[in-house]
Amino acid sequence: MTGKDDDGGRTGGVHPVGRSIASLAVAGLLLAAVAAGAALLHQRAAARSADIVPTPPLPVATQVLRFEPSYEVTDRFAGRLEPARETPLAFERAGLLVEVAVDEGDPVAAGQLVARLDVEGSTAK
Repeated sequence: MTGKDDDGGRTGGVHPVGRSIASLAVAGLLLAAVAAGAALLHQRAAARSADIVPTPPLPVATQVLRFEPSYEVTDRFAGRLEPARETPLAFERAGLLVEVAVDEGDPVAAGQLVARLDVEGSTAK
């Protein structure tokens, strides 16, 4: 003898066959525990479904729909409107407006009276 154990030179170790048997035993126990848990959950689910009393359906109101060819949509937007075209107006002399002959948005022809100034205060005496 050379002083070695009959386990191939490993002292104090477990034989490889013993390790594989222990691993198989642990795996078997885990598998059994998972199967038992699944069976228990299945039993609980079956017991709960047996205890549930079906409720009668609730009455609901129905309405017949009819086709509308169009509908109105009201949209609101915040912002500032600006005209597509603007024409700056000016008078030859300063003064107070006496009359505005057109409203905002009215079409105006060339040479048409738009507003009239108070000329009484600007004439010399």
